[in-house]
Amino acid sequence: MLSDLLSIDIFTLAVATDWSEEHKKGLSDQYSQALAITLEDKLRSHLSAEQVTKIDALAEDPQTTDLKIIEFYTKNIPHIEEVIENISLEFKKEFLLKLYDNYCTEFGEEIKHLKKQPANDQTEQLIAKSTQAQLHWEHVLHLAKADEWNDVRNLLTTSKN
Repeated sequence: MLSDLLSIDIFTLAVATDWSEEHKKGLSDQYSQALAITLEDKLRSHLSAEQVTKIDALAEDPQTTDLKIIEFYTKNIPHIEEVIENISLEFKKEFLLKLYDNYCTEFGEEIKHLKKQPANDQTEQLIAKSTQAQLHWEHVLHLAKADEWNDVRNLLTTSKN
């Protein structure tokens, strides 16, 4: 279920739990910035044209605090917590789908490159290993597209061990 995605850490799903703190911070910063932009865009779509004009004026005013922006959205968007949760979940899902698709593509490119190399035992072993990894990520991608996030987490954490 998509709602299962709420309780699973982004680093676990990005297979980044063993990354250095610096790399984790980079991923976290990228993710947070992209999410903030997405939230702003999507929340604006819940506003009338008049409200968009008002929020734009607030945002341009150097005296406006983040709290005033939050208060404006809270006042003008019914059930804002639910709206933000849904936007965040969809964003997280799309982020991870792109990531998993990139992993599949990278292994596919690696396989193509390896097949151009002279055939020997080492090359064949690398092709087999890369093919297995690509199939793994294709399976993860399939589960993620089906919103089977607990299965994704289980597959990713058990395949690490």
